[in-house]
Amino acid sequence: MKTAPWIIIVVLLVVIFFLRECSPKPEPCPEADTVTIVQVDTFFYPVFEYIPKIITKTEIVEITKKVDTAEIIRDYLTLNFYSDTLINDSNAYILVEDTVSYNRILSRRKTMRLYPRTIYNTKIVEKVMPQDWRLFAGFGVGRSPNSFGLSASLLFISRKQTAYSVSYDALNKDAYLTIYFKIK
Repeated sequence: MKTAPWIIIVVLLVVIFFLRECSPKPEPCPEADTVTIVQVDTFFYPVFEYIPKIITKTEIVEITKKVDTAEIIRDYLTLNFYSDTLINDSNAYILVEDTVSYNRILSRRKTMRLYPRTIYNTKIVEKVMPQDWRLFAGFGVGRSPNSFGLSASLLFISRKQTAYSVSYDALNKDAYLTIYFKIK
Protein backbone atom coordinates (compact mmCIF):
# COMPACT_ATOMS: atom_id res chain seq x y z
CA MET A 1 0.00 0.00 0.00
CA LYS A 2 3.01 2.30 0.10
CA THR A 3 2.94 2.67 -3.70
CA ALA A 4 -0.75 3.67 -3.91
CA PRO A 5 -0.16 7.39 -3.09
CA TRP A 6 2.66 7.50 -5.65
CA ILE A 7 0.49 5.97 -8.32
CA ILE A 8 -2.28 8.50 -7.57
CA ILE A 9 0.23 11.39 -7.76
CA VAL A 10 1.61 10.17 -11.11
CA VAL A 11 -1.92 9.73 -12.51
CA LEU A 12 -2.89 13.23 -11.35
CA LEU A 13 0.26 14.71 -12.92
CA VAL A 14 -0.51 12.99 -16.22
CA VAL A 15 -4.10 14.30 -16.11
CA ILE A 16 -2.83 17.84 -15.40
CA PHE A 17 -0.38 17.51 -18.29
CA PHE A 18 -3.11 16.52 -20.75
CA LEU A 19 -5.53 19.17 -19.48
CA ARG A 20 -2.93 21.88 -20.04
CA GLU A 21 -1.76 20.67 -23.44
CA CYS A 22 -4.98 19.54 -25.08
CA SER A 23 -7.39 22.39 -25.69
CA PRO A 24 -10.75 21.90 -27.45
CA LYS A 25 -10.21 24.71 -29.99
CA PRO A 26 -6.85 25.23 -31.60
CA GLU A 27 -5.78 28.85 -31.89
CA PRO A 28 -5.84 29.94 -35.53
CA CYS A 29 -2.48 30.94 -36.93
CA PRO A 30 -2.37 34.08 -39.02
CA GLU A 31 -1.77 33.25 -42.66
CA ALA A 32 0.98 34.92 -44.62
CA ASP A 33 -0.59 37.77 -46.49
CA THR A 34 1.05 39.91 -49.14
CA VAL A 35 -0.83 43.00 -50.20
CA THR A 36 0.47 44.76 -53.30
CA ILE A 37 -0.95 48.10 -54.30
CA VAL A 38 -0.11 49.14 -57.84
CA GLN A 39 -0.86 52.67 -58.89
CA VAL A 40 -0.18 53.94 -62.38
CA ASP A 41 -0.14 57.66 -63.03
CA THR A 42 -2.34 58.50 -66.01
CA PHE A 43 -1.79 61.48 -68.23
CA PHE A 44 -4.75 63.00 -70.01
CA TYR A 45 -3.76 65.14 -72.93
CA PRO A 46 -5.89 67.24 -75.24
CA VAL A 47 -6.18 66.31 -78.88
CA PHE A 48 -4.53 68.98 -80.97
CA GLU A 49 -6.95 70.01 -83.66
CA TYR A 50 -5.90 72.75 -85.98
CA ILE A 51 -8.79 74.71 -87.41
CA PRO A 52 -7.53 77.46 -89.69
CA LYS A 53 -9.19 80.81 -89.45
CA ILE A 54 -9.73 82.59 -92.71
CA ILE A 55 -8.99 86.26 -92.41
CA THR A 56 -9.70 88.48 -95.35
CA LYS A 57 -7.83 91.70 -95.20
CA THR A 58 -6.89 94.00 -97.99
CA GLU A 59 -4.13 96.44 -97.48
CA ILE A 60 -2.41 98.70 -99.92
CA VAL A 61 1.30 99.07 -99.31
CA GLU A 62 3.57 101.45 -101.12
CA ILE A 63 6.78 99.80 -102.17
CA THR A 64 9.77 102.08 -101.90
CA LYS A 65 12.48 99.48 -102.38
CA LYS A 66 13.31 97.14 -105.20
CA VAL A 67 11.43 93.82 -104.66
CA ASP A 68 12.42 90.49 -106.14
CA THR A 69 9.12 88.92 -107.18
CA ALA A 70 10.69 85.60 -108.08
CA GLU A 71 12.06 85.27 -104.54
CA ILE A 72 8.62 85.93 -103.07
CA ILE A 73 6.98 83.34 -105.37
CA ARG A 74 9.72 80.79 -104.63
CA ASP A 75 9.21 81.26 -100.87
CA TYR A 76 5.43 80.96 -101.35
CA LEU A 77 5.72 77.66 -103.23
CA THR A 78 8.41 76.08 -101.03
CA LEU A 79 7.54 73.31 -98.55
CA ASN A 80 8.74 74.45 -95.10
CA PHE A 81 9.11 71.99 -92.22
CA TYR A 82 8.77 73.25 -88.66
CA SER A 83 9.34 71.28 -85.48
CA ASP A 84 8.31 72.39 -81.98
CA THR A 85 9.06 70.47 -78.78
CA LEU A 86 6.30 71.31 -76.29
CA ILE A 87 7.38 69.09 -73.38
CA ASN A 88 10.60 67.15 -72.90
CA ASP A 89 11.03 65.97 -69.31
CA SER A 90 10.77 62.80 -67.21
CA ASN A 91 6.96 62.70 -67.52
CA ALA A 92 6.45 63.10 -71.25
CA TYR A 93 7.94 64.00 -74.61
CA ILE A 94 5.61 65.94 -76.93
CA LEU A 95 6.74 67.09 -80.39
CA VAL A 96 4.63 68.90 -83.02
CA GLU A 97 5.86 68.91 -86.63
CA ASP A 98 4.18 71.09 -89.27
CA THR A 99 4.55 71.23 -93.04
CA VAL A 100 3.73 74.70 -94.43
CA SER A 101 3.33 75.73 -98.07
CA TYR A 102 1.16 78.25 -99.91
CA ASN A 103 0.95 80.17 -96.62
CA ARG A 104 -1.02 77.40 -94.90
CA ILE A 105 -0.37 74.29 -92.86
CA LEU A 106 -0.55 71.27 -95.13
CA SER A 107 0.03 68.63 -92.47
CA ARG A 108 0.62 68.39 -88.76
CA ARG A 109 2.21 65.37 -87.06
CA LYS A 110 2.17 64.87 -83.31
CA THR A 111 4.71 62.65 -81.55
CA MET A 112 3.87 61.87 -77.96
CA ARG A 113 5.66 59.54 -75.54
CA LEU A 114 4.33 59.34 -72.01
CA TYR A 115 6.48 57.95 -69.24
CA PRO A 116 3.99 56.85 -66.59
CA ARG A 117 5.40 56.03 -63.21
CA THR A 118 4.38 52.84 -61.50
CA ILE A 119 4.32 52.94 -57.73
CA TYR A 120 4.62 49.65 -55.91
CA ASN A 121 3.68 49.56 -52.25
CA THR A 122 4.11 46.05 -50.91
CA LYS A 123 3.16 45.14 -47.39
CA ILE A 124 4.22 41.69 -46.20
CA VAL A 125 2.62 40.17 -43.15
CA GLU A 126 4.70 37.28 -41.92
CA LYS A 127 3.09 34.08 -40.76
CA VAL A 128 3.91 33.24 -37.18
CA MET A 129 4.38 29.52 -36.91
CA PRO A 130 3.82 27.89 -33.54
CA GLN A 131 6.89 26.11 -32.30
CA ASP A 132 6.77 22.36 -32.29
CA TRP A 133 7.39 20.22 -29.30
CA ARG A 134 11.04 19.98 -28.37
CA LEU A 135 12.86 17.34 -26.39
CA PHE A 136 16.24 17.75 -24.69
CA ALA A 137 18.44 15.27 -22.89
CA GLY A 138 21.08 16.08 -20.28
CA PHE A 139 22.53 15.26 -16.92
CA GLY A 140 22.70 16.89 -13.52
CA VAL A 141 25.13 16.85 -10.66
CA GLY A 142 24.17 17.84 -7.13
CA ARG A 143 25.20 17.56 -3.55
CA SER A 144 23.32 17.62 -0.32
CA PRO A 145 24.90 17.60 3.19
CA ASN A 146 24.43 13.82 3.37
CA SER A 147 25.02 12.56 -0.17
CA PHE A 148 26.23 13.23 -3.67
CA GLY A 149 23.89 12.94 -6.69
CA LEU A 150 24.29 12.25 -10.40
CA SER A 151 21.15 12.16 -12.54
CA ALA A 152 20.12 11.73 -16.18
CA SER A 153 17.39 14.12 -17.34
CA LEU A 154 14.87 14.54 -20.13
CA LEU A 155 13.33 17.98 -20.72
CA PHE A 156 10.20 18.34 -22.84
CA ILE A 157 8.99 21.78 -24.04
CA SER A 158 5.41 21.84 -25.31
CA ARG A 159 3.75 24.11 -27.88
CA LYS A 160 2.38 26.25 -25.07
CA GLN A 161 5.93 26.88 -23.88
CA THR A 162 5.57 24.75 -20.74
CA ALA A 163 8.63 22.67 -19.82
CA TYR A 164 8.47 19.26 -18.18
CA SER A 165 11.56 17.58 -16.78
CA VAL A 166 12.06 14.00 -15.65
CA SER A 167 15.27 13.11 -13.81
CA TYR A 168 16.58 9.92 -12.30
CA ASP A 169 19.40 9.98 -9.76
CA ALA A 170 21.33 6.74 -10.29
CA LEU A 171 23.42 7.00 -7.10
CA ASN A 172 20.57 7.64 -4.67
CA LYS A 173 17.89 5.81 -6.67
CA ASP A 174 15.57 8.90 -6.69
CA ALA A 175 13.24 10.09 -9.48
CA TYR A 176 12.13 13.71 -9.98
CA LEU A 177 9.39 15.28 -12.09
CA THR A 178 9.62 19.06 -12.56
CA ILE A 179 7.25 21.44 -14.39
CA TYR A 180 8.31 24.92 -15.57
CA PHE A 181 5.91 27.67 -16.68
CA LYS A 182 6.73 30.54 -18.95
CA ILE A 183 6.72 33.80 -16.98
CA LYS A 184 6.73 36.35 -19.76
